[in-house]
Amino acid sequence: MPGKLSVRLAGLLSLALSLPALFGESCAATDLLSPQLISFQVADLPARPNSVMVFGGRMSVNNLHDTLLFNLNKPGMGYDNYTAGAAYARDLLDPGLGFHLGVEVGVADRFGHYRECCETVITSASIIQTAELWVGPQLRYDGVLLYDLVRIGGSLTVGLSAVSGSIGREQERQVIEQGNARFLYFLAPELNFSTSGAADYELFVRVQHRSGGKLLSFLPTLGNLGEGYNANVGGLRYRF
Repeated sequence: MPGKLSVRLAGLLSLALSLPALFGESCAATDLLSPQLISFQVADLPARPNSVMVFGGRMSVNNLHDTLLFNLNKPGMGYDNYTAGAAYARDLLDPGLGFHLGVEVGVADRFGHYRECCETVITSASIIQTAELWVGPQLRYDGVLLYDLVRIGGSLTVGLSAVSGSIGREQERQVIEQGNARFLYFLAPELNFSTSGAADYELFVRVQHRSGGKLLSFLPTLGNLGEGYNANVGGLRYRF
């Protein structure tokens, strides 16, 4: 029995040593870990300081943290109304290393059947609409290029947001906190994606956040509110 086992082990070793010859040098163990298969690099993009985007998504009834997690950590109702809009951004400074500092201005329509949500639910048979306008500085990063094919970048926009009225969860927060959500802080963290063959076009996902900053001691509170409204949105951007 030991002799047969030795013969089998010797055969397996011989087969393993012959694999590179059977399938070519690319099958060698060192090649399976080659940098070309796992490489990424900082994206080297041409200057395109302007961009326009369109987006749509759902309004979250939960806080910013939960909305960043797409409310997957919150069973039950995660969304009530909807939002759709457009924005223009312009790079003003290029500090280098793929970073850009600029400004974004956008408008959105917030709409749906929830007049108030969610501890008290008041719905309407017709669509209720409110308008939003925001503006603020934006820091964006060109990102990294994976496999010389897919670029993953990001941005963070902060600023101020004004609305014509509140609906849904934001309306309920006004009632509970005896505040006013007409004029609040704005925050929009984002991830964006493009291909090396169509670098002028980006698909993106972002969170639209409005807040009065009540829990942030380094900011003056707006509207006597903490959270205003959050939204998970996705869209398309063109850079030029």
